[in-house]
Parts: sequence; structure tokens; C-alpha cells
Amino acid sequence: MRDSLLEAISKASGIDEIIIVTHNIDFLFLQAFVFEKLKSRGSLKLTVFADAGCALESYAAQAELLEGLGVRYRVVPVAMQPGFRFHPKALLLAGRKSAQLFIGSGNLTYGGWIDNAEVWTRLEASTEGITPFKAFVDFLRECVTDLPLADRLGEDLARALALAALSANPNVPFREAIVVGRAGNGQPMLEAIRNAAKVQPGGELFVCSPYYDHDGEALRALQEAFAPARTNVLFHPLGSTFSRQTLARNSGVEVHSIAVQRVNDKGVVREAFCHAKFYAIVQGDEAVVFSGSANCSAAALLVAGARGNAELLVARRMPAAEFRAEWLGELPQAEFEAPIPELPPAADAVDREPLLRIVGARVEDGRLHIAYTPADTPVAACETNQGILQVGELGANGAIEVAAPTLLRWVKLRGVSPDKDSATCWVDIEEKLRFSPRRNPVVDELRKKVRPGAWDRAAWEDVLNVFLKHASERFADSGRHRPGREMNPKRGVLPGDLFAAAYSIPHVRHANADGLVTLLATERSIQVLLEGWFAIPADPAEDDPQKDEDADDPPGSEEPSTENDEAVDRPTKFNKQKKSKAASNGSRKEDSASDSKRIRKVLGKLRDTLRSEAFYLQRSASFVSADLQLASILLATGRREGWITPQEMADLTAEIWGAMFLQHDTTHGGWLAIRERADPQYVSELLSPSLSAALLGWAFRAQDCGGTLATRLQLIAALAAARHPKVWWGGTPGEVAQELSLYLEATRRREQQTEADIVRAEQLWQEMMVFGEALAALQREISQEDWRVLRDNLESRFLVAGDLLWQNRAGWCINLATAKREDKTPLRVLWLNDPLNRSDIVAGSAVPLRCVLEERWITRDQMQTEVLGTLNAIVRKTQEAFKEIDSWHGPP
Repeated sequence: MRDSLLEAISKASGIDEIIIVTHNIDFLFLQAFVFEKLKSRGSLKLTVFADAGCALESYAAQAELLEGLGVRYRVVPVAMQPGFRFHPKALLLAGRKSAQLFIGSGNLTYGGWIDNAEVWTRLEASTEGITPFKAFVDFLRECVTDLPLADRLGEDLARALALAALSANPNVPFREAIVVGRAGNGQPMLEAIRNAAKVQPGGELFVCSPYYDHDGEALRALQEAFAPARTNVLFHPLGSTFSRQTLARNSGVEVHSIAVQRVNDKGVVREAFCHAKFYAIVQGDEAVVFSGSANCSAAALLVAGARGNAELLVARRMPAAEFRAEWLGELPQAEFEAPIPELPPAADAVDREPLLRIVGARVEDGRLHIAYTPADTPVAACETNQGILQVGELGANGAIEVAAPTLLRWVKLRGVSPDKDSATCWVDIEEKLRFSPRRNPVVDELRKKVRPGAWDRAAWEDVLNVFLKHASERFADSGRHRPGREMNPKRGVLPGDLFAAAYSIPHVRHANADGLVTLLATERSIQVLLEGWFAIPADPAEDDPQKDEDADDPPGSEEPSTENDEAVDRPTKFNKQKKSKAASNGSRKEDSASDSKRIRKVLGKLRDTLRSEAFYLQRSASFVSADLQLASILLATGRREGWITPQEMADLTAEIWGAMFLQHDTTHGGWLAIRERADPQYVSELLSPSLSAALLGWAFRAQDCGGTLATRLQLIAALAAARHPKVWWGGTPGEVAQELSLYLEATRRREQQTEADIVRAEQLWQEMMVFGEALAALQREISQEDWRVLRDNLESRFLVAGDLLWQNRAGWCINLATAKREDKTPLRVLWLNDPLNRSDIVAGSAVPLRCVLEERWITRDQMQTEVLGTLNAIVRKTQEAFKEIDSWHGPP
């Protein structure tokens, strides 16, 4: 019961996220004791949720001695309705290989974590599963939903839950642990306890709590809820508010005095404060125990609606013998019954004028944002450690935004008179905390590496490795829009548009990024493109005299040996590698065999990651959209520089797009279709002109290979565009065209002219969209039953190399050899829907598109002339590419 939280922190390995939830907070204890245990942990993320009143009071007393608040760790002050408190206590340690959740009674103080008698229940994701962890994160989300300046928290809570899910073992026997929380709204806590307990009247009720209502109202309600045959109160006189009045108003209660003692290093025994809170119902051989933060008070257990405390308990079922031995055994009965005091009458509550209070302050993008209450309080000025800031008319509606001076550490609001001033509050520096949603670790590293003179094969490989670490994590949706530009709601292109008389692909203009890009500065063009995609502000000058020299990382955050390090979010330190030598004319030496082998390995990991279920089904739309754009840039750059061969680029693209858009069968589609069925808004949240341009540019750069590789990719891209047209039109055609222009500029070779690429890209774009819609129109016209009739009644008995075959639910494939269309003859084919599929088909089941058209199974009455003409063009193009089949060196 008395798990040591400090010991748990020191022993935990592979932890990336720590979340502490507390009522009261001792900043100096956190700084001296908790950080001491984190010395070898690197730069993990630490977030503390604390009661707003307690946090501001502690900060006022300790501010001059604090280091790192708002820079190395975040404290979130949570305010409740007047008269009530944010009262839960918990600790979450989350990593990729283990996750532990402690729910208990101790505050983040020396007493709460070391000296007092507290109760802590430890939950392991590997034995409890993910359900208690999800309930805890949902509870915190509900607590902070309406907090000002809390828009950064949703993604971090989602990330902590995703990390916990990685270590949750679904195959272990289920151990029933139910997290019961109340975030200051909804039904009373006692009602939630009764619903979770699921017990019949009778048995024994055990109550352990230091604090009670003056007249025992909550204790009486507990007895009424469970109707026990016997009620036991564990009473420790030190600091308790259990009184004779409480006892008098609760008949049938038996009081048991307990002893809690501590022995110092000199052997002196003293009484310690019993701050533990738990409620147990014992019936026969079973006990149900609720432990955590809730005192036996009306504020904790009985208040409904928007009022009441925020509280957190965890319920556990166990043998009654285990409860008596392990829970009651740690609170031994005192030798003498302690006298129960008689308390003076409770003082009447006094209505006080609300005080001006800062409930959040942060600096982001050079602006200081302050939220305060009451919202209608006049604010005259903002006092900071850097001087007075005049707020003028901006101090309205409980929010202030002003230009931020550098090195802000604290802020205080001045009211209309000195007695109306707020208390001092710390300031969160978002850039230091690394919590900004517009920052992406891969983008950050890409910008560091993509510089003239530094961008080479080794740097590209480094960035690709960082990308793989980032893309392999699971991030649940946090309800936030993705970073970067918002999706334009204007209508894109509908399927019917593609064969309209007036339809044409918009002209892709040659945009030279406002003159920032030159023929010798493609590194800069990639930076410009990223700035547009992810709304990244310009890097500060390296010699900025105002630059904050404070360390970004917690004390002792030197990077440990990473030989077996599985942590993903630590600042990545790159291995020192020799840069590729390049002559001034741009020619490069051939990569060594070891370099090539290493690149092949990392490309294999990239393929596996971007084909995986976790990437599409366990990550938010914002991360998937951003990572697809980054993957497109990295692959196109590697192809441009010759680090990826044409065959590798074609195979990677086909395999990734097959899984994303086409794999499985034509009913289920790829991972995007599967995710969209579970979350109908998912694909819409992916959309942006930049993503569409990245996919189009990816298709274009991949098809530089020419021949059969290019034809196969064009057909795969066409099928993908037909399957999910919205993804390829994440804005108006003009917006997509503008983004594509920048992409082509950023990924061209130095000797190439962007104008020439634009002409070819426009042609590819048009063919891809039109080909895709024509193939989709054919599939819509012929039902599954009609396809079987078609297959069984085709007159043609011969197949030629390059025949595009439509195999109904199995999708499309290309025949690779001349053959007779006979029932049992195996036919070697190249699959488009699943490029990793190496299986043959039976020749007698083949349905060549050529034969469908030649034998007029589709007429002009059923399909537009333009569509039939496009289908014939597809047949000719595929046969032309594959007629010299010996030149194809694809997979066997």
C-alpha cells in the first residue's frame, strides 16, 4: 500500500512521459527530490497538474529559489468553482516498454511522498491492460477542457496514453481495476462509487479518512448507500476532523484508533500524520476497496453538477483476507483508544469579492498570452521580470496578448488599485518546453541538416532515421486540427468533372519562392517548402545577442549510452559520419558497399513503417498528414541525389501506396478506407493543398524511372486517386497547383529546369486523374455478378504480355507473358493493388480489359465516349510498355 513514488521513478526504465497530479505542490521538493531521481533520464517530458490556488500560493513563497519552471517542466494550475478544489493525486510513468500508474492520497510534497501515511495503488499496463490508463487520461482531459491556454495539453495526454498502450499486454488475465474520477461536474462521487462497487446490502464498511464534514453528512450518506451491517472508522487523532458531533449523528459506527509511527536515525519514535483515504466493503470472502484522494466530506463525495471537488479513486476487488492483512495490517490498532475531540461549530461561509488571479501565462511566437479571472476585472498594466507592459484595451474578456520581451520568467497583473493586484505567476516558455503543436522533430532536424555545404548522403540518412523513430510512435487523436495551413473548404474536383468538355488540369506556375530559391540553392527551397507546409517561423539568428543561454534540458540530462536505448523523444544525437565528397560541379563519388547496405536497410524500415496498421489506425490525422509530406520530400530528395535507385523508388512507392489506398480487396480498400469506416471524419481531417501536392509530386518523381516501372506506378497512382479522390484535391485546383510548383522546385536536380518538370507534371497529373476515374467508372458499371458472367463468356482465347487484367475483388494486375486463356494454366502477373503479392492466377479466370472493350461488353449507351476512349488508351499504353517483357527486371 505504501509504494514509494520516488523509488518507482528511480527504478523505472525507458520512460518518456511523466504526469503528476496533485492538490498541493511544493516546488522545492519537486526540484530537490524528484529531479534528483530524473538525473539519468534524459530530456523526458514532465507535466504537473495542481490546484490553482495551492500552486500560486506555493509559487509566491518559493519563486526566488526555483529553477526551470516553465522551461524544463510545465505546471498546469487547475481552478474549480469557488469553494471547491482540484484534489486528485496520481503519478503516471509512460514509456514504450512499460507504463505505471499510481493513484493515491499523497500531495507532491515531502509529507505526501515520503513522511505521511499515504495510500497508493500501483497499476501496470502489462498486467492491468490499457483500460485504467485510458480512464485516467479521460479524467484529466475532462478536468482541463475549459481551462484557458490549455490547448497544448490534449496532444500530450494522447501521447502519454499511446505510450502506455505500447506496453499493455492483451494476453494477460484481466485484473479488475476501475478508475473512478469526478472532474467537478456530473453525478456525485458517491454515486459513481456505488455503481462501481456492485454489492448487495450487508457486510462491513471500513472508512479511513483524515477529514470529515462537521456533522458527518458524507459518512451518513455512505452508510445509506451501502447499508452495511457494521461500519468501522479508522481514527488517527493527529490532524483529523473526525469529531464527537460526527459520531453522534452516525449511529452504528465503531471507531478504531490506529497508530502511525516513524523512527528517525537516532531511534526516536514519533507519530506521523495519517493522510490515507480509502473505503472498503467486505462481504464474505471478498472485499471491494476504493482508494485515492476523496475525503469523507460533502465537497468530495456528495456534490453534483458543476460544483464539487475534482477527485480520483481506484477500485480493486480482492480476497477479504488480503484486505485485512495488507491494508488493515499497515495501520495497526493503537494501544490506547484516542479521545475523539469535540469541534467548535463550523463558521459560516463569508462571501468575498473575487480576487484578480492569473490562471495561465505563456510565451509563444514572441507574444505573451495571459488568462485571468474574473474576466470583467479592469487591468491597468502587466508587471514582469523584464519591466512593465502596458496592456491598454487588450485587458478584456479575461485574456491579454502583448509583445513579449525576452527571458520572461514571471508576470503579475496590476489592478485599478494596489489592493486589486494579482499574485505573481510563472510564465511557460513554449519553445523551451517543446510543446508547440507546430513543431515537428523531423522538420527541426531536416532544417538543421538541409543547408548548403551540409546536405549530403550522411545528413539525409540521419534525418531519415529520425523520421522513422517519429513515425513509429502511436499518437491517438486529440481533437485538434493538424499544424500548418488549414484546409480550404472550397470545392475541389468531382469525378464527373474529369470528363466534362471544359475540364483541364490547372496550369502549374513556376513559383521561385519569392526569389529565395536559385538554381544552386535547392537546400533553401526545401526550407521554404517546409515553412509553407508547417507554418514554421524563421530560425533566430545564430548570433542573436538576446538569445537565452539557459539550458533546455533538466539537470543531469546528458544523453546516456544509446546502444540499447528505445526512447524516441529524447533529443537525437547523430553519429558522426564522413560526409559524401562532392566536386564543385556537383558530381558525387559512388557510395561504398557499406553505405548502400545501410541505406537499403533504412529504406526497408521506411517501407514497413508506412505500410503498417499502427501508422494509419493508431495515429492522428495530423501526424499521418505531416509524415506523408515529409516522406515524400525525403524520398524525392534521395532519388534526386542518386542515393535511391529507380527500381527502389518505384518499389517503395508502389508498396506504400498499395497499403495506404488499395490493399486488401476492392471492397475493403487500403488502410485509409478502413480508418475512415471507423472514423468518418478521418480522411477529411487529412486534407490540405500541401498534402495533395506532396502526393502528386511523389508520383511524378517516382516515375522518373521510365519504362515498365513508370507505367506500373502510373496505374497504381490512378487507382489510388480513384479510390480516394478527396485526398488528391485537398483544396481548389489552383491551390494544389501552387503547392506542386514549390514541390517541383524543391526536389529538382541542380541541372534541371523547373519549367520542363512542370510540363511533364501537368501531363502526368491529367492522365493519372482521368485514368483513375475511367477505371473506377468501369468497376461501377459492372457488378460482381456481371463480372462472373463476363469472365465465363469472353470469346478471346489468348493473352498477351502487358494485358491489364481486372480480377474483380482481387483488384487489377498486369499479365507478364503471352499465354492461352485456359482454365488451369498458371499465369504470372504483376499485382497493382498489393505490389508485394507474388502469387500467380489461373489463366482461365483472367479478364483482360482489352477483351472487354474489343468484344463490346461495355457500349456507348452505358459509358461516355470519352471514358471508353480513355480505357482504350490505358490498354495501349500498358501493352506498349510491357511488350518487351525481357526488359522488365521486377520481382519474380
